[in-house]
Parts: sequence; C-alpha cells; structure tokens
Amino acid sequence: MSTVLVTQLKRQVRVQGGRTIVINGGRGPKGDKGDASDYACSILTATGAISALRVVRKDAAGSLQYCDGNTAAHAGTALGVSLTAVGAGGGTVSVVTSGRMGDNVWAWTIGQPVYCGANGVLTQNAATPTAWIQQIGVADSATSLVIGIQTAIVKL
Repeated sequence: MSTVLVTQLKRQVRVQGGRTIVINGGRGPKGDKGDASDYACSILTATGAISALRVVRKDAAGSLQYCDGNTAAHAGTALGVSLTAVGAGGGTVSVVTSGRMGDNVWAWTIGQPVYCGANGVLTQNAATPTAWIQQIGVADSATSLVIGIQTAIVKL
C-alpha cells in the first residue's frame, strides 16, 4: 500500500487506500459559543400534556407524568426534568437526567439544593412537598442548575 503526500493551498493531505485524510491544515473558523447547558437527555413518551421545566416520572403504563412531592406513591420515581413540552394529545418529551441545564426565568439561590415540589414544580423550599422530599439538583447560578437526582426521603 502506497502513501501519497499532496500539498495544496498550504494543506497536506495523505491519500491512503482510497481515503483522504487532512493531517496538517490551518485552524478552522471559531465556532459558536453555545449556551450554558451541558446535560444528558432522554426522549420519552407522554400520553397527555407535559410542561417544560417540570420533574417527571413514568406511570405504571410507561407514560411520562409529573412527579408530585405531595403524593407518597411518587417517592423515588423522579427520572429528570422535562426540557420540552407537549400538548394534551401527548408525544415525545426531552428529559434532562443529569448535567447542567438553564432557563432565563429561573431565579435560584446559588449553591442551594433544588427539590421536586407539587406537580413536578422545581422548588428550593424543602417544606413545599408534603409527602416526601427529593433533591433534583443544585443551583450553580441564578438561571441554571446541575441535575443530580438524590434518594427520596419520605416524610413522617
């Protein structure tokens, strides 16, 4: 097998076995900065409406539902936080299961835990859920949190 080295426009290209590989080229253009999010995401199915930015779980049939801190049967079932929403007819929902996510409407206290509240609403008030408490993440800025779901604690 022979290797051919070609220089063209100050780029060296190696042609080997019918493949062309750039081995020494100039630096490309700077990419977009992107957003502050860096997370793991699952695509799950809901049979009804799901709002974005809510803690979700799967019901017995496997459909996505809100995880409710006031319902004892929901303790320990949190999967993550819905990133996208779906209407009453249901559909697929992106769910952040770990990592950093952000939203400009949030106003978190930095460094404080974020919990699952009533109807999956995120809260920093540990007294809000009445049946059980589960830390969903920690605020790392006023508008972002790092998702890291912890073990649920049932309130007596």
